[in-house]
Amino acid sequence: MRCNDAMRALLAGVDLAGVSEADLPAGWMRTAAGLGWTVEADGAVVATALRATYSGLRSGFSDVVGYEGAVNGRSVVDYDLPEGADRVNLLVRRSWAYVTGMLAAARGVGAVVGFVGVGMSATEQPGWEAHVTFWVERAGVEGYFGLSSGEAGLVLGVGDVA
Repeated sequence: MRCNDAMRALLAGVDLAGVSEADLPAGWMRTAAGLGWTVEADGAVVATALRATYSGLRSGFSDVVGYEGAVNGRSVVDYDLPEGADRVNLLVRRSWAYVTGMLAAARGVGAVVGFVGVGMSATEQPGWEAHVTFWVERAGVEGYFGLSSGEAGLVLGVGDVA
């Protein structure tokens, strides 16, 4: 696992012991891992459930990593979470449950990594929000999602998941 200082600070206050599918809301976040991953003709690795709802074109990307990041990227469902101090902890737990479940399902597919970003929304009344995405680490191709932005970020790989 790689993470920036902002994520380290968030993780210090979150109990990740016992994180499970129960941390996920009903719907796509809970069912996506069970549908697995699809390797497309050009080698792109995409979550099968997310590919089905993605509307962009592969031709719009200069490389496969950008395409994977777009297809596999989603905001973390948070409409059911309370506002206030506990929200960020619940978002981190939910993001962790989703990313680790998806990475466990990616064993044998390739060097899939997941990115979690947590930060304040850019809305009139800012609140905590999170987003996730996945791509395959490939030699000579840089990932688009890094740990240097202002948000709390972490990158987990298939090898980081028990």
